[in-house]
Amino acid sequence: MLLFLYEDKTNKTVLYCSNNQKHYIEQSVMDCIKMLCIHFGSTYQGRKDAIKLVLQIKQKVPILLSETNKNIIFPTVSNKRKDCFWIHANAVTTFHQIGKSTKIKFISGDEYIFNIDYRTIKKQMQRCRQFQLFLDMHLFENLL
Repeated sequence: MLLFLYEDKTNKTVLYCSNNQKHYIEQSVMDCIKMLCIHFGSTYQGRKDAIKLVLQIKQKVPILLSETNKNIIFPTVSNKRKDCFWIHANAVTTFHQIGKSTKIKFISGDEYIFNIDYRTIKKQMQRCRQFQLFLDMHLFENLL
C-alpha cells in the first residue's frame, strides 16, 4: 500500500510503500500524480478544481485519486516546492506532534517522522475527511 510519495534529489519520484518498500519512477511527482488521476478516469486539474470548489480552499489542495476507494493524497507544503511530500490520507492511523515535527503512524504499522508542523498535518487530514464525507453524501443521494 502506498503511504507517501516525494521527489528525491535526482528528480525521481519515490513511492514509499508499507514494509519500507521504495519504488523509483523516472518522472516528477506531479507527472506521477497526473498519471494516476488519468488512470482512475479524470485529470489532475479536474480533480483539483472539484476539491477547491467543494472545500472552498486555494492552497495545499488534496487530490482524490479514486472515487471507488476514496483514495485521497494531500501535499504537506505547496506542490511547487521540492520538499513537498504527498501523504495517502487513508493510510494514516494516527499522528502526533514531536517538537516541530510530526510522527505519523500508518495502517501498515510503519511510522515516520516528517519535518512538518503538526497543525499542517491536522488541517490536511481534516480536509480529506471533509471531502470523504462529501463523497459519501453524494453517493447516498444518487442511491435515492
